[in-house]
Amino acid sequence: MKRLLISIAVISIVILLIFCGCSSPAATSTPAKTSTSAVTSTTATQAATSTTAASTTSTQVINLKFNTSFPSSHMFYKMDQYFVDQIAERTSGRVKITLFPAGTLTDGPNVYTGVVTGISDIGEAIPAYTAGRFTATDSLGLPLAAKNGWVFTHVANDFQQQFKPKENNDVHVLFEDAGSPYVFQTRDKAILTPSDLQGLKVRASGAVASKYVTLLGGVPMGIPMTEAYDAASKGAIDAVLGAMDTLKSSKLADVFHYVTIPPTPVTSAVIYVMNSDRWNALPTDIQDIFTQVSEEMVEAYARAWYYSEIDGQEYFSSQSGVREIHEIPAAEAATWNDLVAPVITNYITTQTAAGLPAADYVKYNQERVEYWNSKIVDKETVKQFISGTILK
Repeated sequence: MKRLLISIAVISIVILLIFCGCSSPAATSTPAKTSTSAVTSTTATQAATSTTAASTTSTQVINLKFNTSFPSSHMFYKMDQYFVDQIAERTSGRVKITLFPAGTLTDGPNVYTGVVTGISDIGEAIPAYTAGRFTATDSLGLPLAAKNGWVFTHVANDFQQQFKPKENNDVHVLFEDAGSPYVFQTRDKAILTPSDLQGLKVRASGAVASKYVTLLGGVPMGIPMTEAYDAASKGAIDAVLGAMDTLKSSKLADVFHYVTIPPTPVTSAVIYVMNSDRWNALPTDIQDIFTQVSEEMVEAYARAWYYSEIDGQEYFSSQSGVREIHEIPAAEAATWNDLVAPVITNYITTQTAAGLPAADYVKYNQERVEYWNSKIVDKETVKQFISGTILK
């Protein structure tokens, strides 16, 4: 009997030791390494899974496609390349962005849709190209007394941060900027009063700019900027309403001899966006880098717009023959402003009826213009930044 009890005890101890031995590795095991391969997912479910599983220490390269409307020779293609380079540097090469110029993946009006559908991962979208789609952002295209593109860019980004329009909920917004104030460029005569625009065929882009031209007495012509030079050379248009930089970038100084700066110009906002699934699939530390770089790009792009105006104006003035730049005097501003005021009131009426706080948008933008007009960076600082950082 005693032997039986001893045997049972020995067997029990052996079993206990075996059980403990089998259990111990699980307690000290190393979790399996996760992968960021899910960043190629095109569905929200897969993207969410990828976000959870992605390792922030993974060395796998994340490849992204950036579609821009600007040709490779353009100043803002170089700015987009600067953004790409900053992301590559800050992520130590973990993110590789391929830049596609001149709307290679989708043309200008379809850049935003291309990002939403995943044709491109990042895009530079211009809301003015798609009338009625970006009704909140359209408020940035209304007549505003911004002195230059540096001001317009800061106002545009402030607006995005303040209101976060629902119209952009189908993408992740990186940052927003805005072009330089649109000026009148004419071939045969200077525009000194609104009556000088009567009957002139003026290239204008977007519903607001077209209405703006009409209210001042001109005839708007919906011609892409890429076709403006040919149209002006052949006499199909008499003038262009566009940014100062186009005098050089689009060679319009070759055909136009007069420039008029209106007191409350219009412009076009530009939104830099990323496909939502792609964004959600990025590791958290990569998202943080994108956010930081995007915040820095606001000032960088603001300086680039200001520089492009300076460069365009200097190029224009350096050409032979008659070259005149006229800025409407403050004493005459009220006449111009009264004529274009219906653009603003119509926007408020229409968009308020559609459920948007349109009056708040307009008031906010006007206040931010006044603020940023008082903070403008000096020209030499702008030139040094662009020449030393972007054009080096």
